[in-house]
Order: sequence, then structure tokens, then C-alpha cells
Amino acid sequence: MRGYVDFVNGRVEHLNFEIGKMACLPLNNPRRNQLVEEVIVRMLPIQAELDRVLFPGHEPLGDLDWMHKLKNKKFPYSLTDEEGLILYKLVTDLGLKNGYEIATAFGYSSFYLGMAFQKNGGKLVSMDAYVEETEEDFIYDEATAKKRAEMYGSMRQNGELDKLPEGLKFALFGSKHLGIQDTVRYEIGFSPVSVPALLKDEKLDFAFIDGGHFGEQPCLDVDAVVPYMNLEKCIMMFHDTQCEAVAKGVFHAAKRIGGDIHSINTRNRLVVVSRNIDLRIIQECREIIARQYC
Repeated sequence: MRGYVDFVNGRVEHLNFEIGKMACLPLNNPRRNQLVEEVIVRMLPIQAELDRVLFPGHEPLGDLDWMHKLKNKKFPYSLTDEEGLILYKLVTDLGLKNGYEIATAFGYSSFYLGMAFQKNGGKLVSMDAYVEETEEDFIYDEATAKKRAEMYGSMRQNGELDKLPEGLKFALFGSKHLGIQDTVRYEIGFSPVSVPALLKDEKLDFAFIDGGHFGEQPCLDVDAVVPYMNLEKCIMMFHDTQCEAVAKGVFHAAKRIGGDIHSINTRNRLVVVSRNIDLRIIQECREIIARQYC
């Protein structure tokens, strides 16, 4: 038995070495280092207010490979900082100006997006029902989400700001700290039913679909925003595409907008669905991520 354990430990050590070896080049890429200096330094005070987290048994590939969560809440988790840099790079380098995000959680991805849209002179609207925070679970039903959105929306409208979700409070705090409060608009609502009233006559060149990861919800989120996408040039982004429901949402989006699919192998597998963009930017993103498997 001991011999088998030693064998397994040896294999794990070998795999960790191989992964670390492949990560060395991108972790020292000048483009990545420039983004770290430009963006991550601004995020450090925000990170200090949160807990770093990974799923059980997982290990980070560097300091930018952690997710984050509110200190007093079990869920939700954020994207990693490396993934935030990819969002920032795509928006800034592609010159995108008008974005939409579902869902806000506690604002972590919207901070990266907000800084990017601010640099471009653009804007972002981020929406959430805050059901994951309230239920402290990734899985919920539509009725519960609608109920939470209506409840929190009413509280905000009535000026009961102390009763608002902790995630929304943190998003507002973070956006003010970063100086992007005039760039990012945080709304309470549930997709798809709240989207038409929220977006009205907007024409979007960016959408980040990162709401419910179960059932038909990703496809419903796609259908809700497609009528507002500028098909002359746009991207739709997805997070956690290792989830079957989200993967189906990716292909659904590509079909709906006639777009191309590009995977970026970050911790939580970012995917871009694009129309009429400079694909060299996608390749540059792939060259600066830690996970290089070929």
C-alpha cells in the first residue's frame, strides 16, 4: 500500500512540475506583466476586503489564479484575476463601448469590465437577482429568483439601502473606490424577464453571460440579450463552460448571432463567441494565460 501511495504522490508531483513548466513562459510574458501593472495594482485594496477561495482539492497556478468571495458569505465565487485581465484586454483592445453583464454577484468581474469600458469611454450595465447570495447555493428555481429580485428591487426603490444584498453593497463600494461609478450601472432584476425594460433601445457590442449554470438558463440569458447585440461587431463571453448547461449556451449563442467560438483555457474556461473582430487579440489572450497544455 505504501508503495502505491508513493507512486501516486510521485505522479502528482510530476504532473505539477509539467504544468508549472508550461506556465513559466506566459507568466513572464511582457503583455501579461503590463496588464498586471495597469490593472491588478488598482484591484489590491478590493482583494484585501475579500477571501481567496478555490474548490476543494484545487491548487492555484500563481497569485492570479484564485477566485474570491465575500468574507461573510458562502457563495457566490468570483472569476479569477487572470480571467479578469482577459476581460479587460478583450474590451480595451477591441475598442468595445457598450456592455451588459448577467450576473453581478458582488461585482468582481464588473470591476475589470468597468475599468476597461472607462478606458474606452464606454459603459456597462450589470444585473443580478442576488438569489445565489441569499440562498447560498448555485442551484435555485425561477420562482425564487424572481421573488428575490422583486423584494430587493422594492427595497432599493423605497430607499431601504441597509437591507440591500451584501453583494450589491460591495459592488457599489468597489466601483466607487475604483472611480468607475459613472461607467457601471448596477441593476436588480432577473433574466430573461427584466432584460427588455433594462436595455430598451441599447445596441451592445459586449455581453458577459455568467448567470445560472443549470437547465436552460444560459440559453434563456442568451435569447434575452441577442436582440440588443450589434451584429456588425460584437462578442458574447461565457464563464464556467465546463458546466454542460453553459456549454450548450455557447453553441446556442453562436447559432443565434452567426458567430465563431474561441476557447481560452483559464481556470474556469472562458469562451468568446465573436462577430467581425480582430482574431489576433484572441491569440494574444491565449498566450498570456498560465494554462499552456501544448
